[in-house]
Amino acid sequence: MKTLKNLQQPLYDETDKPVLRGETAWTLKSALVHAMIETPHHDPGPISADEKLARYTIFRKLQATESEITLAPEDVALLKKAAGQLYTPLFYGQIVEHLNAE
Repeated sequence: MKTLKNLQQPLYDETDKPVLRGETAWTLKSALVHAMIETPHHDPGPISADEKLARYTIFRKLQATESEITLAPEDVALLKKAAGQLYTPLFYGQIVEHLNAE
């Protein structure tokens, strides 16, 4: 199991400033929630019903917490996969750093 801490950690732009959504910092939690419920702008192929349900389950876990979450290795792998399909290298790299952190 993997415990992610500080889900409220902001993500940063290329100038090392927190990315804002309106007046609120875009956080790791926001990015992970978005990765679970959105589909990529390009077509990676169909998402199976099992994967859709797994994404929904992770989404619900993320929504139920503010700062910390414990995930199974397969959940972490799915978060990485979804984030990799959705985000630019700048944001994907930061997400993976957080997911891989001890």
